[in-house]
Amino acid sequence: MKLDAEWTFRLRRLLLALVAAGFVQLVVQSYNFILVQHRRESHAMATRITAEQVVLRIEEGVRTRLEGLRLLTTLDDQAADTAIFRLRAEGLISQFPDFQAVNWIDAHGIIRLVVPLRGNEGALGRSLAQHPDPGVPLALSRAIEDGGPHRTGIITLLQGGRGFACYYRNTNAAGRTVGVVNGVFRVERLLDACLPEDNLRRRYNISLITDTRQVAYEVHRDRVLPEGIRPAQLPVTIIDPGWTFQMVPTRAYLQALASPFEDLLPWLGHLFSLLTALLTWYLFTLRRKGRRGEARYRELFQSSLDGVFILDRHSKLVEANPAALAIFGYQRAEVLFQPISRLGQNRDKLLQLEEVLRAEGAIRRREVNFFNRHGREICCLLSATVRRNESGGFEGVMGILSDITEHQQTREQLRQAQKMEAIGHLAGGVAHDFNNLLTVISGNCELAMMQLGEDNPARIELREIRTTSGRAANLTRQLLAFSRKQVIQPRLLNANDTLHDMDRMLRRIIGETIELGCELHPAAWTVRVDPAQLEQVIVNLAVNARDAMEKGGRLTIRTCNETAEDLDPGSGVSPGDYLVIEISDTGCGMPPDVVEHIFEPFFTTKPEGVGTGLGLATVYGIIHQSEGHVQVRSALGEGTTFRILLPRQHSVPVEEREKCQREIPGGSETLLVVEDEPAVRRMTVDSLKRQGYTVHEAGNGRMALELARRLGAEINLVVSDVVMPEMGGVEFVSQLRQLRPDMPVLFLSGYSEEAIRRHGELQADARLLQKPFDLHELHSHVRELLHKAV
Repeated sequence: MKLDAEWTFRLRRLLLALVAAGFVQLVVQSYNFILVQHRRESHAMATRITAEQVVLRIEEGVRTRLEGLRLLTTLDDQAADTAIFRLRAEGLISQFPDFQAVNWIDAHGIIRLVVPLRGNEGALGRSLAQHPDPGVPLALSRAIEDGGPHRTGIITLLQGGRGFACYYRNTNAAGRTVGVVNGVFRVERLLDACLPEDNLRRRYNISLITDTRQVAYEVHRDRVLPEGIRPAQLPVTIIDPGWTFQMVPTRAYLQALASPFEDLLPWLGHLFSLLTALLTWYLFTLRRKGRRGEARYRELFQSSLDGVFILDRHSKLVEANPAALAIFGYQRAEVLFQPISRLGQNRDKLLQLEEVLRAEGAIRRREVNFFNRHGREICCLLSATVRRNESGGFEGVMGILSDITEHQQTREQLRQAQKMEAIGHLAGGVAHDFNNLLTVISGNCELAMMQLGEDNPARIELREIRTTSGRAANLTRQLLAFSRKQVIQPRLLNANDTLHDMDRMLRRIIGETIELGCELHPAAWTVRVDPAQLEQVIVNLAVNARDAMEKGGRLTIRTCNETAEDLDPGSGVSPGDYLVIEISDTGCGMPPDVVEHIFEPFFTTKPEGVGTGLGLATVYGIIHQSEGHVQVRSALGEGTTFRILLPRQHSVPVEEREKCQREIPGGSETLLVVEDEPAVRRMTVDSLKRQGYTVHEAGNGRMALELARRLGAEINLVVSDVVMPEMGGVEFVSQLRQLRPDMPVLFLSGYSEEAIRRHGELQADARLLQKPFDLHELHSHVRELLHKAV
């Protein structure tokens, strides 16, 4: 493994060295390429400059010759001045030998005079209008029309060779056209006269090209033009425009200009690449490390969830990551290199923080409230430090911002929840004490009523006391419902009865500005639900409806019977029959995006400090715990309707079944009552003894366990409080069942379900009777448990 790793390392080093050598070679080749390109550009520029000078010479030479030709048109009568014309024409030809001939043509296009005649005899008397080259009559007619000069294209001369003719109109003193002066040029002689330097012909390939792409003149020393060299192509005006002069350096001239260094450079590149491979790789490695470090910093900077910013000495924002820009809602181009004072809504606070920074040098995790560009207040956690230069001068500020607005809201919600939790604990403790007192009051009232005859007037007062204690028990249940600490005791009931009983309370909750209407189905189906929890659901929805109708309105509660087939498709409701409770208001309503989140815990649209965001979440949880469904319909300005669907139960409600029951018989079994509250224990024991039972009593679980061990199999049933000092009811029953596994147990408690759970889970077959209870319920549970134990 070590050998393989060593060879791998060496191979990597070799590959990196080759890459470095190749990189240097590439640089040298690139430099050589640039040098060659530069040389070619220089040659092209020099060639063009030379070509421009040549073109100027050609054009100037042609103009000089044309001026001499034009002077021949000043003779009034060419026929009378033949000798003078011939003399002047011969002088012009002797001065410019590139003239092949100078002719005088009459107005009909016939050559009447030729100078020199020798060698040009065939032209005398020739009609140019019949010339086979169409360019000749065209140039002649144009010269007659506008006076000239005009030229032909390249034509074949009578003496052989190529050339062109030019024409000037000859007019008399009266302005009448009497003829045309014609000069015939031999192209080779004309160009040779204008290019006297032999060096040009040796250094350059030269061409003169007509407008019809004919080569009028050329000096080519190279059969193929040099590769990569752009020829200089310039327009040249020889009497008429349209011709092109082309010049390109010869291969021999380019080789003479070449530097030996250009041929040596590739070999030097090979040498340098080999010698500097390791050094190049080392520098490359350092550069790569630096770039990786910068990339990591940039990635960390850009991907940081906290906002990072940098200010210069003038308080201008020189850098900010996306998180910092998102906190304030700006785009990068809007604020980069701009003074932070441009953030107008925060200007004073930013200046104040800058003064603190200059004085203290740093800020550590300070909560600061800012405003974003949309005016929304945001809470940020700011940490910043002053940047200083080498001399200690102020260089700027670098800081980190964290948007803790949601955290603050969550913290406030948690504080509110903790407050509600504390209220719940307080309510649970108060309810326990009240439940014990109410149990004693209502129980003793029933005992007293048992001892009096039906016609005794005192029964009226006792019945009023029992009724009042029942109302007090309802108050404790409402207190627990408010704090969400009630014991869950679902039972069969008619929802209409619960809504009737809540009428007065709901009117107090919604106030006088809101009208309450009830539309209850007369044959509403029975449902199974905890009455206290159902009351809590109705109260929560009524409070929300009240808050949505600040200026008053109408709250309507209606019940109806529906089957799943009658509901909207896709509602997610299981098939079956449902009692529907609708709570509708005429309030402001909610948009769809709010409706999507209303059942989420801590979601609220109410101002801070007004709502906890738990009301509708509690409604949702209670209804689903009862195997029901909650639906909502709302739109802005159209109010809101909540629909509660509870499954139909086919049994008779508990309240109606109890009315049909006969008096519960007593028994002769032996019972053990465990209760730490003396008044409750005494009342419970007395009522059971009146039923014929043999009753033993104990003040806590430890005393009851000792008593049970002594009595052994005599005990047929245990009636025990849950929460007691020294040993609670759950622990007592757990140890008792180690001796008597089949012992039936009836628990009594005035605490909330959560408080009971803190003292241990109740046994699955144990039964719980919530305080305050009436004696009829107590005797019924005792008799039922004893009957099952037989």
